[in-house]
Amino acid sequence: MDTTRDVANKAESFFLVATTFGHHTLHHLFPTVDHSKLHFLYPVLEETCKEFGVEYKPLPQWNMFLGMHQQLMRTQPKANFLL
Repeated sequence: MDTTRDVANKAESFFLVATTFGHHTLHHLFPTVDHSKLHFLYPVLEETCKEFGVEYKPLPQWNMFLGMHQQLMRTQPKANFLL
């Protein structure tokens, strides 16, 4: 959950889901589940996050795009990252 994010406005189009950041968190949690079925797991994801006090915060598409490139440009690890 710390290393992946979802887009705030989940795309209804399978093409957009498959070619953008659609269902990204669920894809990493359940990599063998077909992308066309992942949207059924959101209620379970949200309930489980609440149960364990984990914040599930989807971000706007633009933030996802910027964040990806900021991550690619980093040359130093984050200070709170433990090896």
